[in-house]
Amino acid sequence: MPSPVEAHRDSDRLDPLIWKIGSVVVLGSFLSQLDATVVNVSLSSLAVTFHSSLSAIHWVTSGYLLALALMLPLSGWMVDRIGAKALYLWCFSAFTLSSALCGFSWSANSLIGFRILQGMSGGLLAPVRFRSAPLNCC
Repeated sequence: MPSPVEAHRDSDRLDPLIWKIGSVVVLGSFLSQLDATVVNVSLSSLAVTFHSSLSAIHWVTSGYLLALALMLPLSGWMVDRIGAKALYLWCFSAFTLSSALCGFSWSANSLIGFRILQGMSGGLLAPVRFRSAPLNCC
């Protein structure tokens, strides 16, 4: 029979499922935020590659951030409609697909469009971060 100290120590431990869910949520949030800044180092190279002006290629970053910010108010409403888990899985898939499309972009305009899609899906990853009890639904 465990001592009272051991029983108390075991009751303080988190369920391993919570650690797994938390890890996935942190990874998705980290990737979304990292992607907001990672392109900054290559803007001049992108301008040369796509034969575009630097001011036009800045929309690669600006479009992503604007789309991400515009989706934040919508995220709570969408969680109430389809659930946090379903929304997170759909948006994580869309974020991954739009990231691949960014890699295959053929012009500055296509890259900007794909980055806007990426920002929209990245902004909708936020409900899991901003809801008061995100793990209740998973």
